[in-house]
Amino acid sequence: MLTIGTIGIAGACGGHVAPASAPPPEGAAPTPDAATPEPDAATPEPDAAPPLPYAFELTASPSCANASFPLPQQSVRFDMNLSQEAPGWVLRLPHSTNDFALTGHITANSGTLMLRLIVEGSHVTGTASGDGLAGDAAVEVGLSADADRSGDAQLVGEGMFDGTPLSGTLAGNINMGLFALAYGGECTAADHTWRLTPE
Repeated sequence: MLTIGTIGIAGACGGHVAPASAPPPEGAAPTPDAATPEPDAATPEPDAAPPLPYAFELTASPSCANASFPLPQQSVRFDMNLSQEAPGWVLRLPHSTNDFALTGHITANSGTLMLRLIVEGSHVTGTASGDGLAGDAAVEVGLSADADRSGDAQLVGEGMFDGTPLSGTLAGNINMGLFALAYGGECTAADHTWRLTPE
């Protein structure tokens, strides 16, 4: 009777049959199966948490009403994304560029505006820099240390990223212009106010 198997088929065809491997000596470690893949030594990092949406509201100092070039409006709001980056927290606008020149479509909450914050207990310190088109798509805002647009504006305040608002003051220059219009103003002060609210 023909046995179905490598040895039986080879024997039936008159071919050479390789001798079976000798069993390992008693007490010897078993030979690992070559078909079994080695475990991956590198453990993949867990996916980073998705950024959290926060509203950033900035209100100019009362002294800005007497500036040589008054701001078009006293307050402005941006929708920003919060992420944790060493050594603290970073908020960025959801869109890095405004494609109005290419597409004719205005992209609100776009630009390079960025907040870097350190929260120790409930005390907040940090910086603000860059430019952005506000959520109303009406004004463009730039933040810096002074009227020369050099350095970063400084923030201090109170709060925690625990689902509750944070607020404080911003010392620096606010440069604000109406989008696509040659009208704007600027103001440098130490008592601009800011507020971050989870959305």
